[in-house]
Amino acid sequence: MSGLCALFVLTAPAARIAVPVGAAKWPVGALVQAEPAAAPCPPAQAPARLVGWPAALGPASGGSRPGDRGCVPTAALAPLDGRVLRSSAPLPGAPAGPAAPGTEWTPRGAPVCGGPLPTATGPVPLAWLHPVEVLDGAARDGLAQVRAAASAAGGGPVPEAALRVAPSGRVGLPLVEEWDEAAIAAERAREGLDTPARAERVTVGRGPAGLYTHFWGADAPFSDLWGPPDVIASWLRLFADWATHCASTLHPADPTRCTPQVGDLGWFGPARPDPLGHKDHIDGRCLDLRLFRVDGSRYEAFWDRPDDRPGRGTAYDGPTTRAFVAFAAARPEVGPVFFNDPAAAGAQALPGHDDHIHLCVRAAP
Repeated sequence: MSGLCALFVLTAPAARIAVPVGAAKWPVGALVQAEPAAAPCPPAQAPARLVGWPAALGPASGGSRPGDRGCVPTAALAPLDGRVLRSSAPLPGAPAGPAAPGTEWTPRGAPVCGGPLPTATGPVPLAWLHPVEVLDGAARDGLAQVRAAASAAGGGPVPEAALRVAPSGRVGLPLVEEWDEAAIAAERAREGLDTPARAERVTVGRGPAGLYTHFWGADAPFSDLWGPPDVIASWLRLFADWATHCASTLHPADPTRCTPQVGDLGWFGPARPDPLGHKDHIDGRCLDLRLFRVDGSRYEAFWDRPDDRPGRGTAYDGPTTRAFVAFAAARPEVGPVFFNDPAAAGAQALPGHDDHIHLCVRAAP
């Protein structure tokens, strides 16, 4: 590690999401600045200060915050040469910067100790680099691929704040509307989610043009929406094509009955074991969808039994769910599809798939 006050991006093997620094962890993709040692560092480590936390990962965890200092493995540091810094809207709880989402900066040399960073468009205070995304050429290309697919699916440009890329190069399924705590509380009240188990199944946002909604389940916010750019683009095209097909052939009077409810895709990166507990979502090519309902609720349904909320009865929309399965399974890029309704043509039965559809995008040959 060389160049006092130079900025570096923290890298590590793909299976790891964080590099230990003392008692805390600084994640892959973090920006760090070389600085004089306040105390000696162990061999093969160098003193550094945490500058920027990756936007994709949300607020800092483990007690770490920008400005923290520690000894970092020199082998885990890479210069910013050839990379671009991109401002992103902060996730809930993360400090906001004054730069508009999607603003890109090309580093030009090292910052003065403490800032600002010289860039092609002028000096950028280091405080603007939290949260931030560090993009190489592949990440920029992937983001552009998803941006184009999202714009086409939604019928126009999507907000840059809806487009996120993780340090692994995975891109998030875009959410153009992310509900705040008040909206989530209102949704829980509307749906009668009156127990902790039901409350965590609440819907929390929408995709472009309302093509899909998203729910976290028990996962941390925004931790489960990630996949390779080509896969995310495939899902966007599928949802757009399904919306057109369903609204014209099944529910022209109420197209909202066509809206898929998206649960898990993949984790930020290909970590093993998967922090979300997946076996089949590790490569980011699969997603889970709730079953369609007949009653306008955005809660889960089961094909073979009633709603678990008292007095709700059976709300499973079998014709729409089976039509979606057949529509998706007929696409050459989709497969396999797992779902347990025996009348769903194109699906395979698999234990645990009574309340959701699991479908994948095949890897390119």
